[in-house]
Amino acid sequence: MTRFLSRHLFTSIVFATLIVSTVGLLTIHAKIASAAPNGVVSPSVTASKTVSFHIAFAQKFAQITCPVGTSTTTFCLSVTGVAEHHQFDNAKFSRTAFLTGVLDPSTPACNPASTNGTLTTDDGDSITFIAHGTYCKDVQIAAYIFVIIAGTGKFQGVSGSGIISVPPYTGAGVGSETWDGSITFPGKK
Repeated sequence: MTRFLSRHLFTSIVFATLIVSTVGLLTIHAKIASAAPNGVVSPSVTASKTVSFHIAFAQKFAQITCPVGTSTTTFCLSVTGVAEHHQFDNAKFSRTAFLTGVLDPSTPACNPASTNGTLTTDDGDSITFIAHGTYCKDVQIAAYIFVIIAGTGKFQGVSGSGIISVPPYTGAGVGSETWDGSITFPGKK
């Protein structure tokens, strides 16, 4: 019984100490924040900013030789596009698409697809992305979920993701696609 009470008392003391320490740290932080202008602890740090976007591209595409090691049933395309978009100057992209199963008549109508490349603005700043999705060969449409993996210039340190939608092409080697997503610009120190 004494052992139980000792253990219970010890646990209660430790718990009470943690509460007092936490309250003390919160009080100290509140005093520092209230002493700083506008309650901001470090006025030299800005918050990150997330921007949603929708970009419609006019697209051109052409078959290319797939890299060594790519499945023989995969069809590879070089795809480029240009659009005017107020958030990202005159955006243009260049990507390589890998359409799995297109060259095999026994595969289902829709198969995995992937793409990767860059989106660049007039000033030369760029975003590098990768994407995975589906290509449906019977109706000639594709949809990808993209993830931003790097950026340069004003896009350095950004993160983001979204959807690339590719409707049926409109002519030999031409079509369109839309990008809907968001990009988060990091806070500055």
